[in-house]
Amino acid sequence: MAEIKAKLPPHCQVKKRGKEGNVYHEVYFMPHPKDRAEGWPPTMKIGRVGELSDTKIIQKANQIYDEYQEYLMKINGMKADFTPGSFPDVIRIYKRSPYYKDLAPRTQKDYDRLMAIIEDWSASKGHPNIKYMTRKSLLAFLSSFEDGSRTQKYAKAVLSILFSAAMREDYVSENIVTGIRLTRRKKVKKLVIWEEQDVKAFVDAAFELGHPSLARACVMAFETGQRKMDVLKMQQPRDYENGTVKFKQNKTGKLVNIPTTRRLRTMLDEIPRSQMILFPAEHDGQIWDEGYSSKVKIFQFL
Repeated sequence: MAEIKAKLPPHCQVKKRGKEGNVYHEVYFMPHPKDRAEGWPPTMKIGRVGELSDTKIIQKANQIYDEYQEYLMKINGMKADFTPGSFPDVIRIYKRSPYYKDLAPRTQKDYDRLMAIIEDWSASKGHPNIKYMTRKSLLAFLSSFEDGSRTQKYAKAVLSILFSAAMREDYVSENIVTGIRLTRRKKVKKLVIWEEQDVKAFVDAAFELGHPSLARACVMAFETGQRKMDVLKMQQPRDYENGTVKFKQNKTGKLVNIPTTRRLRTMLDEIPRSQMILFPAEHDGQIWDEGYSSKVKIFQFL
């Protein structure tokens, strides 16, 4: 594969084209179908390696990537604001840098989710210049998360990363996030026992909100005692077939077969047998993704 010295932004791919004796490489902007926003072209040609310099290819790729980010903001009801020194501007600069591009894809996805939350918060404040941020205002933002939670700690870490990026651009002279001390709270484990009326309320709400998969998953979890994420990964016929739920016990590894109740079987019989994933997410037909599920409020109650 042809080499480009500088690293391309996310969603870019280099494809081999032509036939033997006339082989060349084209660079495309191609978001994965699972990640691509509705209405965005599946493929956009950036240029041919060799015909365009690496610098030109990178410039064009970054331009398309920025347009894609603005498009995502637009369809999510957000107004793009890349005023120098604003959070959207700093985030865009950071995403262009090796500090972001060299991260593992899963880490990038986690950072993207938190940076979207930061942008939402920034938009609610009118996208102030980052140099006017104070520890007090940042702490107020971090206090919107549960004290001592993992999400709160990660949000603080991402804020610190963005302030470091702002320092490299001379937007700020210091990283004030490092001086923020989060409140630690001892976690108290709570045992939550669902009753039949709780299940019915959840199922009714899930169907009403257009998430029948979560309604069925709720009944499956309630009647079999399996964990939420284990239920959401169930497939047929591996885990369910002809009215029988099958799973291995964690301790003994013994295969257990549980006949379903009439209620659960009626719900599961509505699922086509050709559908492998038993409880697919409605937006893409795949197993529920942690990043997307965080946007679906009812998911948090499952």
